[in-house]
Amino acid sequence: MITDVPAVSVIVCTYNDRAHIGECVNSILRQTYPGLELIIIDDGSTDDTPAIIQSYEDPRIQYIRPSENTGMMGKLRNLGVSRARGDFVFFTDADCTARPDWVETGLRAFADHGALAVEGRIVYYRDGYSATLSDIKKSNEFGGLWMTGNMAYRKAVLENNNFDQSYSALEDRELGMRISRLGPIPFIQEMVVYHAREKRGIKQLFKEVEKLYFKEKIRLNRQYGDRNDLFQNRLHLIAPGMLLLMLFPPLIFIELFSGRIKSLSDLKLLPFLWPKAVYLRFAVWSTAIREKVFIL
Repeated sequence: MITDVPAVSVIVCTYNDRAHIGECVNSILRQTYPGLELIIIDDGSTDDTPAIIQSYEDPRIQYIRPSENTGMMGKLRNLGVSRARGDFVFFTDADCTARPDWVETGLRAFADHGALAVEGRIVYYRDGYSATLSDIKKSNEFGGLWMTGNMAYRKAVLENNNFDQSYSALEDRELGMRISRLGPIPFIQEMVVYHAREKRGIKQLFKEVEKLYFKEKIRLNRQYGDRNDLFQNRLHLIAPGMLLLMLFPPLIFIELFSGRIKSLSDLKLLPFLWPKAVYLRFAVWSTAIREKVFIL
């Protein structure tokens, strides 16, 4: 029986996610743990996303649509937290689907570890899938990334530790790093969400460089420790493989033996790996100069 005041609030932010939002919502509403509410914050979608969400007649759903698009995920998630009634707040993304026992497994981890927060595993596409070169693989298989694709916090912790809205990106990682100083955040392998399959073309290959957020990573470096700390948390400022590729272009042919070339789409991307490596190093070094730090 669902209680009037849920023990768990699940927060999902969305923007023009009509291809995935339905599967995401369904996966939350079908959780084995019944005492939850689903808070969906729509950042001004212009596609069919609002119609899909509003087609649900489930009283557990709160649909929040700010008056204008903000593009600020920290602000949107803070809004969701302010509306959450649960003692525990779970986060996932609109292009993710959760295992049916996702919430139940997370709550068990809170009880077992007495933790302030728990981090779950993000699996790309499906169990056992081997991503190819044309896949935009988004996953968290080992922890220490604190991505809101699969995180949960005690509500009481978030009341005193909001997402830092001054971050234009990686605000979820910053929050995880901050909370981890208050106590360990266990990584729970069995607490799983699946990220939707996403394919890249040549244009996306270069756009990915812009989404590596070097400036924000340098800021995290300055706030939370030296590069050793960053390495331990897998916040890599240095991409040694791409540096080697820039210096030795024939290394692109190693991909032919990597198992990531399985289709014509993969093969078409191969010649563009070296230009991407050059573009990546330019982005790294130009950011390092502006921020007055040394990065190889």
